Amino acid sequence: MSESSVTMDGGEVAAASMDGVGMISGAEYAAVNDALAGVHGYETTQELVGQAWDALYSPGNGDVTAGELLTRVRDDGEWRGRVFGHRRNGDRVPVELSMRATDDGVICIVRDVTERRERKRELERYETILETVDDGVYVLDEDLRVETANDRFFEMLSHFGISREEVRNTHLHAVIQREENRASLEDAIHEAIDTEPHTGSFELSAQLPDGETAVYESRFRLDPEPQGEHRGCIGILRDITERKERERDLRAARRFNEELVENAPFSMVRIDEEFRITYVNPRTEEVTGLPDGKESEALGVDIRELPSVAETGEAHLFTPLKDGEIIEFEFPFKSLYGREVYFTGRGVPLMSDGKFDGAVLMSVDISERRQHEKDLERQRDELDTLNRINELLLAVSRDLFESPMHEDIEETVCTRLANSDLYQSAWIGKPEVGGERLVPDVYAGIDDEAIESITITTDTTGQNPGSRAFRTGTTQTSQAVDTDPLFEPWREATLDHDVRSVAAVPLTYDGSTYGLLVVYASRPFAFSQREQRGFEMLGEAIGYAINAKRTRQLLFAEKVVELEVRLSDANEFFVRTDTRLGCQLSLESYVSTRSGSWLLYFSTNDSDVDRLVGAAENESVIDTVRTIGNGEELVLAITAESALLDTIAALGGTVSDGSIADGRGDFVVQVPQSTDISEFVEQLQSMYSGTEILAKRENERPVDPSDRVIGDGFVNLTDRQRQALEAAYRSGYFEWPRENAADDVAELLEISRPTFQAHLRKAENELFAAFFTELEHAG
Repeated sequence: MSESSVTMDGGEVAAASMDGVGMISGAEYAAVNDALAGVHGYETTQELVGQAWDALYSPGNGDVTAGELLTRVRDDGEWRGRVFGHRRNGDRVPVELSMRATDDGVICIVRDVTERRERKRELERYETILETVDDGVYVLDEDLRVETANDRFFEMLSHFGISREEVRNTHLHAVIQREENRASLEDAIHEAIDTEPHTGSFELSAQLPDGETAVYESRFRLDPEPQGEHRGCIGILRDITERKERERDLRAARRFNEELVENAPFSMVRIDEEFRITYVNPRTEEVTGLPDGKESEALGVDIRELPSVAETGEAHLFTPLKDGEIIEFEFPFKSLYGREVYFTGRGVPLMSDGKFDGAVLMSVDISERRQHEKDLERQRDELDTLNRINELLLAVSRDLFESPMHEDIEETVCTRLANSDLYQSAWIGKPEVGGERLVPDVYAGIDDEAIESITITTDTTGQNPGSRAFRTGTTQTSQAVDTDPLFEPWREATLDHDVRSVAAVPLTYDGSTYGLLVVYASRPFAFSQREQRGFEMLGEAIGYAINAKRTRQLLFAEKVVELEVRLSDANEFFVRTDTRLGCQLSLESYVSTRSGSWLLYFSTNDSDVDRLVGAAENESVIDTVRTIGNGEELVLAITAESALLDTIAALGGTVSDGSIADGRGDFVVQVPQSTDISEFVEQLQSMYSGTEILAKRENERPVDPSDRVIGDGFVNLTDRQRQALEAAYRSGYFEWPRENAADDVAELLEISRPTFQAHLRKAENELFAAFFTELEHAG
């Protein structure tokens, strides 16, 4: 208490008081205790002394001012009531004032009633809540007698036929009349005593006047004692009749839904809020191929992590949904048990308290429809691809005949294939000189490093598509590089370059294989049967073009190179047979057949024929052998394979003369002047070790044997016409009686009789037209 000229009686009492105490002199505080300074927010009493009293208080009713209130105290002697005190920071605080006038001034006792006021308000709020909630609230003593409860509690118990007056201070056992209700209560209390946090619940049921049954649920908390007893409890009583009815309805609906789901003709999957599978119906098990007893293996799996979902890129569809949202999906599914299906459907979210709680996925198996669509789509794609291949074939064919060099032909083909969006890259290779492998010569869409890593052998050890294509002369494919067992040695390197399927196309014409076209695609199964047929046509067109270029070089060259070649290799059938039998053969002519073999006409004497025919029939390289003509010299028509003629034809050359005698074969070969003679000789020697070049000379270009001279005119016959005419002539077809019929000659050429006769008629027409035209000119 600060010093002042005014003294306060009972100063020690004021100092010890928990209420604020102050002495008012005039209109100001003359003395105050610490509690009063705290009420007004001052740190020391000295700060409050001298403060105008009417500035520190204001009555709450607004009828009088603080100054008028102070005057009333002096007039009446005392005053008690509530006002607002003003704190130093400007806040108002509710206080109770007790003021008394004395000879020395006015004693003012101030009590801060903020907490009491808040407690009262809180109590009023609780009372309001208790009276407004739809639940009954009650308090029981240790004997389970009702001490107090809200109106709703009494209202609920009235359904048991008990009035409010009877309920008060009544044992709850008496309130609960039905025996099952009492048992439920006692069990709940004993369980609550023995367990933390000493809470429990029980249900009550009552028969209402209208015959309906009301069901109530009570939840309570005990006030336990250490000895296992209790000092009472507080609880709530809630009418759960409607909830029970809803639960019954829900159980019935759930049973109905379960029956519906279990027998639904479509797939239903339940996922939780973390997208884990929690349920699959029998239809799902059926279409995904889940064996009996294995359905649990699908449970707990995150549907987004299923390979069949993740690989589609559609896993992003499964995200938490909002109420009312749905997702629609369509993707293939491959189960762990090998069944592949195609689903389409939608997902409906399940909500709990406004939050995503999972979803139900309903889907239909459209595998058959999808497969049908895929088949149609594939057929359309194949047709489109085939059309594009045909367009490419036409474009390549046009380029082929516009290009003067076969190197340009090869580059054109590879570039066009690699630049199309159908294929990734392409290269053309040809046999290595003196070796047994194909060497890539021209390529496009592939880098040098990848080209250098390619190894394709031409012998029987090679099992990749290129080796098989070169040996068989037919297109070979590997439609799935990653699973083709024959592609194992090359798989890793091929997959590193994103190659998924390969096609190898031989470049052939008239039985000669000039090289190999290899095409890579970045998609599996890129080469359908139709596409392969298109590539076969492309390979034949390229082979024909290469042959035509080389033949054109021979036909239109001013000069040709003529080589005298001696073959003494015993591995060649004719040389081996001549050595063993001592016969002599003279090569009269030869033509290619449709199968890639050669039809050769040899002249010999009668004494050698039978032995030669017998020897030829036992040779694997001989397809057919037939004698033609009669007299001292006979002609043998032999259909056989010949690596010598294959090599010569591949270089655009021809054999103009040939004879086999004394264990060796002497041939005169004419090749274009542009031919690399050393390469040609090296190829021959790699096949026949005993090959010699006896002479080499340059001659003027020979007359095409397809051109027949009549006077000053020419008869231009096609290769097929010339072959048909020559075969008919040498087979005695024009003799009388005929030595061989049309069927026999057609068989020699490996063509049908109508085809042979068509070629023959055209050749005869050309000859007769030239003959009679010449007669007319002469006349």
